[in-house]
Amino acid sequence: MLNKLVKIYQLSEEHLFEMMEIHKNCFQEVHQENLFVYDTLIKVFPNGAWGAFYNNKLIGYIFFHPYKNQTVKPLNSKLTLKGDEDCMYIHEIAILPQYRSLYIPSQLMKEFDNISKLHHVKYQSLVSVQSSMEFWRKQGFSVIKEVEESYVDGVLMSKNFI
Repeated sequence: MLNKLVKIYQLSEEHLFEMMEIHKNCFQEVHQENLFVYDTLIKVFPNGAWGAFYNNKLIGYIFFHPYKNQTVKPLNSKLTLKGDEDCMYIHEIAILPQYRSLYIPSQLMKEFDNISKLHHVKYQSLVSVQSSMEFWRKQGFSVIKEVEESYVDGVLMSKNFI
């Protein structure tokens, strides 16, 4: 099976340009962010950058980091950690369309859960965009509120993790 050929590895700065190609392919222009955002995420919280590789080619990724629960990280903003974070926030998950049938999200979510456990967070949260809310509900997330700042169709979602 092809999904057994998909390997999950931690991302580094050397993967940023490949990652940006996936980002542009998967997100509407209104949700696209600058390269510096991802460079900052890797530098500030390297444990929150994971990629899915098929034949040594990056085909998907997840970025996440500690944050305050029920708080939205605005698009194109740098990450700073203050030490009072109580949740693990999914900044973004993206998989190239031709590989979406390979169960990659569940593999990437395992890394998200593992790191969340290591950091003893109480919650996990994210902003759902591009009609992905039903996927996130199946992952156990609940709607908190619609997001108006910097997101066109964003919905803040959260779940208890502990």
